Amino acid sequence: MRLFQIKNLVYLYNTFFVRKVLNFGPLKNIVIRLFLLFALLVLCLFTSVSMYLFMSHITQSSQAIIFLLNTYSSTVILWTIITTIFLKLYFF
Repeated sequence: MRLFQIKNLVYLYNTFFVRKVLNFGPLKNIVIRLFLLFALLVLCLFTSVSMYLFMSHITQSSQAIIFLLNTYSSTVILWTIITTIFLKLYFF
């Protein structure tokens, strides 16, 4: 695919997402959208800081880090599959 085609595809996906998801129920209200965006940013900040503090204590053992990364990789694959199934059921 060319860059122009990818740009058009991203635009179509964005338009679809805005029309189907952001204009549904309580998400029509801009105040609720901003509140949810703020809550998501606070959650990301809290998660990042807590993971940094957790990992700073574990850096002495390389085996523990390898175990955590392997466990995290398997959960990412699991949540990707779950999200894909949910989106297929919701939009199709």
